[in-house]
Amino acid sequence: MEDKQQWNGKSRGGALGTTIFVKLTTICGPRVAYVLLLLVIPYFVLFAPKASRASYKYHRKILRRGVVASFGAVFFHFYTFGRVLVDRIAVRHGLTHFYTFKRSGEAEVMQLIDQKRGAILLGAHVGAWEIGPMMSDRYASKINVAMIDAEYQAVKRVIENGVDILPYNIIPIKTDGLESVLQIKQAIDRGELVSFLSDRYLQGHDTIDITLMGKPAKLPAGVFKIATRLRVPVVLYSSMRDRGLAYNFSFKTIDSKSLTPQKLAELYAEYLEELIKQYPDQWFNLYDFWRN
Repeated sequence: MEDKQQWNGKSRGGALGTTIFVKLTTICGPRVAYVLLLLVIPYFVLFAPKASRASYKYHRKILRRGVVASFGAVFFHFYTFGRVLVDRIAVRHGLTHFYTFKRSGEAEVMQLIDQKRGAILLGAHVGAWEIGPMMSDRYASKINVAMIDAEYQAVKRVIENGVDILPYNIIPIKTDGLESVLQIKQAIDRGELVSFLSDRYLQGHDTIDITLMGKPAKLPAGVFKIATRLRVPVVLYSSMRDRGLAYNFSFKTIDSKSLTPQKLAELYAEYLEELIKQYPDQWFNLYDFWRN
């Protein structure tokens, strides 16, 4: 039977739309860009039906909201995502004075960098994972983001169009994976950090079964196998948007040497569930993530 949980490695969005929001945000500030979002979001709700259905199902089945409330929540869900994207643009272009930032557990990550021990960062498609690394040149240049090749190609096209810059390095994950694993190992040997967004997998790749929000789900097995086999510290990482243009960066360092991939995946799922419960509208895996 075909698995309904399908994600093709690609993300929506084009260079033209990005250019418009970059210009508007950098010239007028993020709050003005938020207003434009109110006009743009209805278009995406209507013409991104798969994401809209996934958002509705998430609010209805996972968060257990009512039918009417779930329909209304889809718009706010997209709007929250849009604001996070605007914030990413603003911070990347130096407009940090609009925001306040809180940090917890960051000192341990800095120590890992200073000691050149190497570490694996496990993030997720929640909040604004990119904003944390952009806040510090000290560790942004030491971060290597392992990214599905299709997503990498989309990012590359945006960069080539001159509307984006990256403060970190990218390791594209290709089909055979051998070259990617070598690059990951080399980065760890240099004492750098390798970051994975560990809540998405591609069809045909190995997965690990976990429970998230009381429902069965799958995570990509390769990420957790690499993290445990390299025998380096693992850092669970998030960057969540709070009220009043504030962000909360959280780093939770764990010793993975005695963990199996399954156990690490379960710890990651527990951490992710805490984030979802605290920030339900910052879950941005807008496809059919949970199995029926």
